[in-house]
Amino acid sequence: MTALKALKDDQLLRTRDVCDLLAVSRTTVYELIKIKALPQPIRIGPRAVRHSANAILAYRECGYQARDK
Repeated sequence: MTALKALKDDQLLRTRDVCDLLAVSRTTVYELIKIKALPQPIRIGPRAVRHSANAILAYRECGYQARDK
């Protein structure tokens, strides 16, 4: 939980960090994006994307439990 408190709202996260925060695989992260449970990542280069920490934390707080329904 201390790592979550250290995140800033406007911080951009790597996909690996999102996987760690949600305790899911990379494939699951992209499946959640596909079904629009998570927003599209922000492209920062031709082969690099980042995810909004704000959106990921909001999903953890509100939508995480609803995913299994």
